[in-house]
Amino acid sequence: MKVAIVLGSIPYGGIENLVYDIALYSKSYNDLELKIINIAGVGEKLGEFYDAKIDVLNICNSTKDLKVYKLSTLKKVKRVFNQLKPDIVHTMNFSADYFSKLALIGSKTPIITHIHNTKIEEHLHRRLINRWLSFRTNLYISVSKAVYDMVEKFHNIFKRKHIVLYNAINLNNFKWIKRTYPKNHFNIVTTARLMPQKNLDNLIRAFARIHKEYSNTTLTIVGDGKEKNNLENLAKSLKINVFFAGYQKDVSIYLYKADLFVLPSIYEGFGNSHIEAIATGLPSIVSKNVPSIEVTKDCTLICDTDVESIYNNIKNIISNPALYEKLSGNTRSVAEQFDIKVYIENLYNIYKKLLSSTI
Repeated sequence: MKVAIVLGSIPYGGIENLVYDIALYSKSYNDLELKIINIAGVGEKLGEFYDAKIDVLNICNSTKDLKVYKLSTLKKVKRVFNQLKPDIVHTMNFSADYFSKLALIGSKTPIITHIHNTKIEEHLHRRLINRWLSFRTNLYISVSKAVYDMVEKFHNIFKRKHIVLYNAINLNNFKWIKRTYPKNHFNIVTTARLMPQKNLDNLIRAFARIHKEYSNTTLTIVGDGKEKNNLENLAKSLKINVFFAGYQKDVSIYLYKADLFVLPSIYEGFGNSHIEAIATGLPSIVSKNVPSIEVTKDCTLICDTDVESIYNNIKNIISNPALYEKLSGNTRSVAEQFDIKVYIENLYNIYKKLLSSTI
């Protein structure tokens, strides 16, 4: 069984981390041959794929080749599929889905469209493309119930089969620790791409208020992105010391040193970084827009995206040792639901059922 997993590009991000783990752990399935296709041919995380000896087929040389009018890209994608002859094509984002579906019009190769975000496409032409090309999807996979609802409303006009498959992480990379309430120092951490939708500016503003009341608190932001300079300048203007750790291949080091994880996103598809924090025993606060709360409410407080709500929830945990230790104690059983090995087994069975028309 040959499956082509198609990405637009391979930057640092949750989708790319998931595909990386899928590629690693699928090697134990002798009858499953994965081909990772990178249409743009570029991405910051490509080096990690190569270091892990994961073969990646790069088609183009720039993200500019992902423009929807690029007929040259479409021809290259079509040529690759003709050469590979995959049994299934599994797309992971808009560009991958767009070019794959057009390239396979007239083909009987089944396509899985994997949707990772609740955000509705801003551009009208992309929304129309998603709706029109849904006729070529054989199966939709959504990473949460929230994403499922969005897909049913804005994508799946031809009513193709549709399932929810929660994301997973490599639990071997995270050691669970039962946390006790920190008496001397309280370190708040977030791990995220530094993008506007992560709402880290409001986290910094909320932390500034917390720090005035609890001088033993610190904030560490792990990740990189286009908002870095703006966030650094905001921290300086508020006269607080926020540690920006930059992109880290291994975020567990920072999670072990932390006492609380906060992710106040404006939108998410699932929230892999939240699950990683839970896997180390950290109590968490995430916004109501982070769909991982569908299955993590026993160890997570839920906030709104405004400064006041973020501040109140952080203060609630800092001022309540019993709540802190209760949330941490509940993390272990929650984290065990997101083992990448179980995820791969489920995905493998989905592939088999799709080919046998039993899904």
